[in-house]
Amino acid sequence: MTSTLTQQDTTAQQDRRQVEILGMIGTRDASETRGFDGPAVDADYTRRFAQAHEDGGFDRILIGYGSGWPEGSQVAAHVAAHTERLGLLIAHRPGFVAPTLAARTFATLDQFSGGRVAVHTITGGNDHEQQRDGDYLGKDERYARTDEYLGILRKIWTSDAPFDHQGPHYRFERGYSTVKSVRPPHIPVYFGGASDAGPRSPARVRTGSVPAFVVWSNTLSSFSLSKIICSRLRPVRSYRVVSSMASTGQASSHMPQ
Repeated sequence: MTSTLTQQDTTAQQDRRQVEILGMIGTRDASETRGFDGPAVDADYTRRFAQAHEDGGFDRILIGYGSGWPEGSQVAAHVAAHTERLGLLIAHRPGFVAPTLAARTFATLDQFSGGRVAVHTITGGNDHEQQRDGDYLGKDERYARTDEYLGILRKIWTSDAPFDHQGPHYRFERGYSTVKSVRPPHIPVYFGGASDAGPRSPARVRTGSVPAFVVWSNTLSSFSLSKIICSRLRPVRSYRVVSSMASTGQASSHMPQ
Protein backbone atom coordinates (compact mmCIF):
# COMPACT_ATOMS: atom_id res chain seq x y z
CA MET A 1 0.00 0.00 0.00
CA THR A 2 1.30 3.45 -0.87
CA SER A 3 0.38 6.86 0.47
CA THR A 4 -0.37 9.72 -1.90
CA LEU A 5 -0.01 13.40 -1.17
CA THR A 6 -1.12 16.43 -3.14
CA GLN A 7 0.21 19.95 -3.07
CA GLN A 8 -3.28 21.32 -2.62
CA ASP A 9 -6.26 18.96 -2.50
CA THR A 10 -8.61 21.43 -4.20
CA THR A 11 -6.37 21.62 -7.29
CA ALA A 12 -5.66 17.89 -7.53
CA GLN A 13 -7.70 17.53 -10.71
CA GLN A 14 -5.94 20.47 -12.30
CA ASP A 15 -2.40 19.14 -11.76
CA ARG A 16 -1.16 16.17 -13.75
CA ARG A 17 1.35 14.36 -11.55
CA GLN A 18 4.02 11.75 -12.11
CA VAL A 19 3.91 8.91 -9.60
CA GLU A 20 7.05 7.06 -8.53
CA ILE A 21 6.94 3.91 -6.38
CA LEU A 22 9.76 3.59 -3.84
CA GLY A 23 10.83 0.72 -1.62
CA MET A 24 13.54 0.36 0.99
CA ILE A 25 16.08 -2.42 1.53
CA GLY A 26 18.42 -3.51 4.31
CA THR A 27 21.56 -5.61 4.30
CA ARG A 28 20.28 -8.27 6.70
CA ASP A 29 17.02 -9.96 7.55
CA ALA A 30 15.33 -7.76 10.18
CA SER A 31 12.26 -5.58 10.72
CA GLU A 32 10.72 -3.15 13.19
CA THR A 33 8.85 -5.99 14.93
CA ARG A 34 11.68 -8.47 15.45
CA GLY A 35 15.41 -8.50 15.95
CA PHE A 36 18.15 -9.75 13.70
CA ASP A 37 20.76 -12.48 13.64
CA GLY A 38 24.07 -12.80 11.89
CA PRO A 39 26.46 -10.23 10.41
CA ALA A 40 25.55 -6.66 9.50
CA VAL A 41 26.04 -7.43 5.81
CA ASP A 42 24.45 -10.47 4.19
CA ALA A 43 25.36 -10.09 0.52
CA ASP A 44 23.00 -12.78 -0.72
CA TYR A 45 20.06 -11.44 1.28
CA THR A 46 20.74 -7.90 0.02
CA ARG A 47 20.80 -9.15 -3.56
CA ARG A 48 17.54 -11.08 -3.19
CA PHE A 49 15.84 -8.16 -1.41
CA ALA A 50 16.76 -5.77 -4.22
CA GLN A 51 15.78 -8.23 -6.95
CA ALA A 52 12.39 -8.74 -5.28
CA HIS A 53 11.78 -5.00 -5.60
CA GLU A 54 12.81 -5.03 -9.24
CA ASP A 55 10.60 -8.03 -10.00
CA GLY A 56 7.75 -6.28 -8.16
CA GLY A 57 7.97 -3.22 -10.41
CA PHE A 58 9.36 -0.68 -7.93
CA ASP A 59 10.99 2.40 -9.46
CA ARG A 60 13.60 2.99 -6.76
CA ILE A 61 14.81 1.60 -3.47
CA LEU A 62 16.01 3.73 -0.59
CA ILE A 63 19.32 2.66 0.93
CA GLY A 64 19.27 4.16 4.42
CA TYR A 65 21.93 5.87 6.50
CA GLY A 66 22.93 5.33 10.11
CA SER A 67 26.15 6.14 11.94
CA GLY A 68 26.75 2.44 12.60
CA TRP A 69 25.30 1.02 9.38
CA PRO A 70 27.02 -0.34 6.25
CA GLU A 71 28.10 2.45 3.90
CA GLY A 72 25.35 3.27 1.42
CA SER A 73 27.24 3.79 -1.82
CA GLN A 74 28.91 0.39 -1.40
CA VAL A 75 25.53 -1.23 -0.82
CA ALA A 76 24.22 0.54 -3.92
CA ALA A 77 27.14 -0.71 -6.02
CA HIS A 78 26.39 -4.29 -4.93
CA VAL A 79 22.71 -3.87 -5.79
CA ALA A 80 23.51 -2.25 -9.15
CA ALA A 81 25.64 -5.25 -10.10
CA HIS A 82 22.71 -7.64 -9.50
CA THR A 83 19.81 -5.66 -10.99
CA GLU A 84 19.11 -4.15 -14.39
CA ARG A 85 16.69 -1.23 -14.09
CA LEU A 86 16.00 -0.62 -10.39
CA GLY A 87 16.72 2.95 -9.28
CA LEU A 88 19.08 3.53 -6.34
CA LEU A 89 18.15 6.26 -3.83
CA ILE A 90 21.21 6.59 -1.58
CA ALA A 91 20.74 8.35 1.76
CA HIS A 92 23.62 10.75 2.37
CA ARG A 93 24.50 13.12 5.21
CA PRO A 94 26.51 16.22 4.30
CA GLY A 95 29.44 17.01 6.57
CA PHE A 96 31.38 13.76 6.62
CA VAL A 97 32.69 13.66 3.04
CA ALA A 98 33.89 16.64 1.01
CA PRO A 99 31.19 17.61 -1.51
CA THR A 100 33.70 17.48 -4.37
CA LEU A 101 34.50 13.83 -3.57
CA ALA A 102 30.84 12.96 -2.97
CA ALA A 103 29.92 14.42 -6.37
CA ARG A 104 32.52 12.22 -8.11
CA THR A 105 31.51 9.16 -6.07
CA PHE A 106 27.84 9.41 -7.02
CA ALA A 107 28.56 10.34 -10.64
CA THR A 108 30.92 7.37 -11.02
CA LEU A 109 28.31 4.98 -9.65
CA ASP A 110 25.69 6.61 -11.88
CA GLN A 111 27.83 5.82 -14.90
CA PHE A 112 28.49 2.21 -13.89
CA SER A 113 24.80 1.63 -13.09
CA GLY A 114 23.50 3.17 -16.31
CA GLY A 115 22.02 6.32 -14.81
CA ARG A 116 20.14 4.79 -11.89
CA VAL A 117 21.55 6.83 -8.98
CA ALA A 118 19.68 9.46 -6.95
CA VAL A 119 20.80 11.05 -3.67
CA HIS A 120 18.58 11.45 -0.61
CA THR A 121 20.04 14.27 1.47
CA ILE A 122 19.63 14.00 5.25
CA THR A 123 20.82 16.98 7.27
CA GLY A 124 20.52 15.03 10.54
CA GLY A 125 17.91 15.57 13.23
CA ASN A 126 19.56 13.77 16.14
CA ASP A 127 22.58 15.42 17.76
CA HIS A 128 23.78 12.20 19.38
CA GLU A 129 23.60 10.35 16.08
CA GLN A 130 25.61 13.09 14.39
CA GLN A 131 28.22 13.12 17.14
CA ARG A 132 28.89 9.40 16.68
CA ASP A 133 30.43 10.38 13.35
CA GLY A 134 32.17 13.45 14.78
CA ASP A 135 29.69 16.20 13.85
CA TYR A 136 29.00 18.70 16.66
CA LEU A 137 27.18 21.43 14.73
CA GLY A 138 23.69 22.43 15.86
CA LYS A 139 20.68 21.77 13.64
CA ASP A 140 20.44 25.28 12.14
CA GLU A 141 24.16 25.21 11.32
CA ARG A 142 23.76 21.78 9.75
CA TYR A 143 21.00 23.09 7.47
CA ALA A 144 23.22 26.01 6.45
CA ARG A 145 26.04 23.59 5.68
CA THR A 146 23.64 21.42 3.67
CA ASP A 147 22.62 24.43 1.56
CA GLU A 148 26.24 25.09 0.68
CA TYR A 149 26.92 21.39 0.13
CA LEU A 150 24.03 20.92 -2.32
CA GLY A 151 25.10 23.98 -4.28
CA ILE A 152 28.60 22.56 -4.65
CA LEU A 153 27.32 19.14 -5.70
CA ARG A 154 25.19 20.64 -8.41
CA LYS A 155 27.99 22.87 -9.70
CA ILE A 156 30.54 20.03 -9.76
CA TRP A 157 28.07 17.90 -11.73
CA THR A 158 27.27 20.62 -14.26
CA SER A 159 30.40 22.77 -14.64
CA ASP A 160 32.45 22.44 -17.82
CA ALA A 161 35.55 23.99 -16.27
CA PRO A 162 37.32 24.06 -12.87
CA PHE A 163 36.08 26.64 -10.37
CA ASP A 164 37.04 28.00 -6.96
CA HIS A 165 34.78 28.08 -3.93
CA GLN A 166 35.07 29.78 -0.57
CA GLY A 167 32.13 29.55 1.82
CA PRO A 168 31.45 29.29 5.54
CA HIS A 169 31.89 25.50 5.54
CA TYR A 170 33.86 24.56 2.42
CA ARG A 171 36.82 25.98 0.55
CA PHE A 172 38.67 24.63 -2.48
CA GLU A 173 40.45 25.73 -5.64
CA ARG A 174 39.84 24.52 -9.19
CA GLY A 175 37.22 21.97 -8.19
CA TYR A 176 36.11 19.88 -11.14
CA SER A 177 34.92 16.39 -12.09
CA THR A 178 35.51 14.72 -15.44
CA VAL A 179 32.70 12.27 -14.68
CA LYS A 180 29.14 13.55 -15.00
CA SER A 181 25.72 12.00 -14.57
CA VAL A 182 24.31 9.83 -17.33
CA ARG A 183 21.21 12.02 -17.70
CA PRO A 184 21.58 15.81 -17.73
CA PRO A 185 21.59 18.14 -16.03
CA HIS A 186 22.65 16.22 -12.90
CA ILE A 187 21.85 13.33 -10.57
CA PRO A 188 18.38 13.68 -8.96
CA VAL A 189 18.53 15.04 -5.41
CA TYR A 190 15.89 14.25 -2.79
CA PHE A 191 15.70 16.00 0.58
CA GLY A 192 14.24 15.07 3.96
CA GLY A 193 13.58 17.20 7.01
CA ALA A 194 10.49 18.00 9.08
CA SER A 195 11.76 21.03 11.01
CA ASP A 196 10.99 24.59 9.92
CA ALA A 197 14.45 25.02 8.40
CA GLY A 198 13.98 22.08 6.05
CA PRO A 199 11.20 23.06 3.63
CA ARG A 200 11.78 26.80 4.06
CA SER A 201 15.44 26.86 3.09
CA PRO A 202 15.71 29.58 0.44
CA ALA A 203 18.98 28.37 -1.07
CA ARG A 204 17.66 24.90 -1.90
CA VAL A 205 14.47 26.30 -3.41
CA ARG A 206 16.15 29.16 -5.26
CA THR A 207 18.72 26.98 -7.01
CA GLY A 208 16.16 24.33 -7.85
CA SER A 209 18.66 21.70 -6.74
CA VAL A 210 16.10 19.62 -4.83
CA PRO A 211 13.37 18.14 -7.03
CA ALA A 212 11.84 15.95 -4.30
CA PHE A 213 11.01 16.51 -0.64
CA VAL A 214 10.64 13.29 1.36
CA VAL A 215 8.38 12.90 4.41
CA TRP A 216 7.19 9.92 6.48
CA SER A 217 3.42 9.43 6.52
CA ASN A 218 2.90 6.13 8.30
CA THR A 219 0.75 7.74 11.03
CA LEU A 220 -2.09 10.26 10.95
CA SER A 221 0.02 12.89 12.74
CA SER A 222 2.94 12.53 10.35
CA PHE A 223 0.59 12.63 7.36
CA SER A 224 -0.75 15.92 8.71
CA LEU A 225 2.84 17.14 8.96
CA SER A 226 3.31 16.18 5.30
CA LYS A 227 0.41 18.44 4.33
CA ILE A 228 1.86 21.30 6.39
CA ILE A 229 5.16 20.94 4.54
CA CYS A 230 3.27 21.01 1.25
CA SER A 231 1.67 24.31 2.23
CA ARG A 232 5.10 25.80 3.00
CA LEU A 233 6.37 24.73 -0.41
CA ARG A 234 3.22 25.68 -2.34
CA PRO A 235 4.66 28.83 -3.99
CA VAL A 236 7.49 26.77 -5.47
CA ARG A 237 6.82 24.66 -8.55
CA SER A 238 10.18 22.88 -8.97
CA TYR A 239 9.80 20.16 -6.37
CA ARG A 240 8.05 16.90 -5.57
CA VAL A 241 6.78 15.71 -2.21
CA VAL A 242 7.46 12.03 -1.59
CA SER A 243 5.20 10.47 1.02
CA SER A 244 6.88 7.39 2.46
CA MET A 245 5.47 4.49 4.48
CA ALA A 246 7.95 3.63 7.25
CA SER A 247 6.51 0.26 8.15
CA THR A 248 6.48 -1.17 4.62
CA GLY A 249 9.32 0.72 3.05
CA GLN A 250 7.02 1.90 0.25
CA ALA A 251 6.48 5.41 -0.95
CA SER A 252 4.83 7.42 -3.67
CA SER A 253 5.70 10.83 -5.02
CA HIS A 254 3.89 13.64 -6.81
CA MET A 255 5.45 16.23 -9.07
CA PRO A 256 3.74 19.51 -9.93
CA GLN A 257 3.81 20.13 -13.67
